[in-house]
Amino acid sequence: LEFRRVQVQRKVEVFLQHYTAGQNLVKINAKGRRYPRKVYCDTTKRALVIQGANGPKFFPFVHMREVDMETRQTVKGIETLVVIALEKNKKVYRELQLAFPDQHKANTFVSCMTLFSMALRPHEHKHHAKEGGAAAVKALENG
Repeated sequence: LEFRRVQVQRKVEVFLQHYTAGQNLVKINAKGRRYPRKVYCDTTKRALVIQGANGPKFFPFVHMREVDMETRQTVKGIETLVVIALEKNKKVYRELQLAFPDQHKANTFVSCMTLFSMALRPHEHKHHAKEGGAAAVKALENG
């Protein structure tokens, strides 16, 4: 059990090293237009930050209801997407779509975002948080 905890902790640390500096990803808007964006984690504000043309936009981890990954076939090959559903007052108000260069990086991103959002969720969701958090930890252990 201690080995698994250390293993997950190391993966989260590596993830934060990469995403504190920022990663270049492609954001896809609701109409399907693609925009290159620098994406990073702000640990002091506890948020995912997308650096856009009009400055940074902050998406708090606590508002992340679901973080899912899907793959789809495109003209250029297989593309891996991460979809983040953002929630306020128990209603999804926005979905972020980010395209990743490979499935492994997307999988690690999904696991870490799920872990962060579950850890910061209010007490009313603790039962679901344990289930989602456990799945994220297991994915990090195996990934």
